[in-house]
Amino acid sequence: YTAVIFFTLVKISGQIFKSERVEKITALLLFFCGITIPEIPAKALGHLSDLVLPLSMIILGQKLTRKPFATLFGDWGNLLAAAEKLVIVPLLLLFIMKGLHIGGVVGVSTVISVASPAAANVGMVAVTYGQDSELAASAVSMSTVLSLITMPLIIALASIMLL
Repeated sequence: YTAVIFFTLVKISGQIFKSERVEKITALLLFFCGITIPEIPAKALGHLSDLVLPLSMIILGQKLTRKPFATLFGDWGNLLAAAEKLVIVPLLLLFIMKGLHIGGVVGVSTVISVASPAAANVGMVAVTYGQDSELAASAVSMSTVLSLITMPLIIALASIMLL
């Protein structure tokens, strides 16, 4: 009987204390309490954080090898999402900022950050949560390739309108 109670408590605590929650709570406590991490663990954590983007790119590339390049632009859902991310939202923001008289370097840099392609860690998040990582990889790749065309145009338009 005690074994059943123990395993039930372990199962419940596993749901309550998921690693993402524990990490966020710990980070918030460290930040708001002003606690600094000693130098050696801080360096180790810094090195680990430096690995996030390269590992995301490796996973993204590995997922892309399963899909022919020609099929990358065949998914209309991905194409529509990329158009929204790279063109529609930046243009909408650009006109809102122009209407609110927000310009200069702040305005242009804000538009640039919004017009950037999807982050490479989208594939890593899809893998972590058991979602369609190949779809995520192709979406990131498509938005990156299309941003070669859209980013210069959006930056030029933002520079004309906001500077």
